[in-house]
Amino acid sequence: MAKRDADGVDLTVGSARMGSLEGFVLERVLLDAPDKKALFLLGRFKDITGEENGKRAIVILAKRHFETETSKVEQLSQTALQSIFTNDIYSKYGGTPPPSLNEINVDIICPCTDKHIAKYSKQETFIVRETPELYALVTLPYILSLPATTIQWVYNILEKKKEVERLLYEDPDAAQGFMLHPDLKWDQKQASELYCLAICHNRDLRSVRDLRQEHLPLLENIKTKSCQFILDKYGIMQDKLRIYLHYQPSYYHLHVHFTHVDLFGAGQNVGKAILLEDVINNLAIDPDYYLKSTLSYTLGSEMDLYKAMQSHL
Repeated sequence: MAKRDADGVDLTVGSARMGSLEGFVLERVLLDAPDKKALFLLGRFKDITGEENGKRAIVILAKRHFETETSKVEQLSQTALQSIFTNDIYSKYGGTPPPSLNEINVDIICPCTDKHIAKYSKQETFIVRETPELYALVTLPYILSLPATTIQWVYNILEKKKEVERLLYEDPDAAQGFMLHPDLKWDQKQASELYCLAICHNRDLRSVRDLRQEHLPLLENIKTKSCQFILDKYGIMQDKLRIYLHYQPSYYHLHVHFTHVDLFGAGQNVGKAILLEDVINNLAIDPDYYLKSTLSYTLGSEMDLYKAMQSHL
């Protein structure tokens, strides 16, 4: 089963061919992300001869969530403790759980591009206020300059060439239809960590900027049918779901995020997520709301779009 990052790059290229990271030659640490319990590394892989093959790679190491099955929790009693301090009734320890509970997730992007390196590197973040004029002069030309191959993986999904086994639900209608898939961040084990993506069949829609009142039936259809499927399969009511779109999105093909309301992540922050209900409400009030509006969002200083905006100033 293919794994990919938000830009559609295959994350199993390296890991599918290896049994360990022994052949990975570290170049530098790109980012230490305590909030994600993840470490992002840049380096190269050696080939079967032991020589570096010249292909740069990003390796992402992330700690897994604790499993709550009784048999797993009971194994925590085998955790070795190292005292850090004790003060009256309060104690703090470092702990080494048994190997079966100490696994990590490893994602590999190989070969990676300069865009990936910038995306996963530590960088300053800024708030951008994108007027309709700035969108027309900078953002839209940037989007149109991206190679079509950057979203070919999306078309592979829509055409059922890839990831068919991951499909949860489909409405095949060309105008109002969509596919619902589990996001790669969700292992589909805990309903409280639910994270699904609805990818629309309409290929003319790149982001919220392209939405008009005529697209309300599409948005309502995605919300209604996805919520019903999630209720039927996972028992989660609509009022326990956070349903939103990203702007800027990670890839320019319209898609909607469905997450459990108790699941927290940076992608849900102000300056990134726009609730689907708010999008529907805005378009009901004004047919051209997202054509006329100034939209605020965050961008990293190393991102190509931010650099293009700085050059325009």
